[in-house]
Amino acid sequence: MIAKGIKDTGSYWPRGGVVVTAGGLIFSGTISDATMRAYDKDTGNVLWEQVMPARPEGIPAVYEVNGQEYLAFSARPSLGHLGPGGERQTVAASPHAPQTQGFYVFSLPRPTPR
Repeated sequence: MIAKGIKDTGSYWPRGGVVVTAGGLIFSGTISDATMRAYDKDTGNVLWEQVMPARPEGIPAVYEVNGQEYLAFSARPSLGHLGPGGERQTVAASPHAPQTQGFYVFSLPRPTPR
């Protein structure tokens, strides 16, 4: 992606999946740097990022309740996995591991009327 001029996407390995909102936000979590990011679908610019106390995994979900949108994803403190070259890698656990594993939910800002 860097060769195409796209940067600040977090690390490559491993990454779960992405979800796109109707408003044009792309959300993606990265296990290796424990960060959830929101990108603008048109420009690819990072609009928001949050380092988490646990490592996001899987595909985030977006849902709506009474007109309010939410982002939800699972995260866990430690994961052993294979790196891009097939080597075994281990991501260190948070010292607060039992308290950080689970589901995280963020409310999304309501769109401003135009």
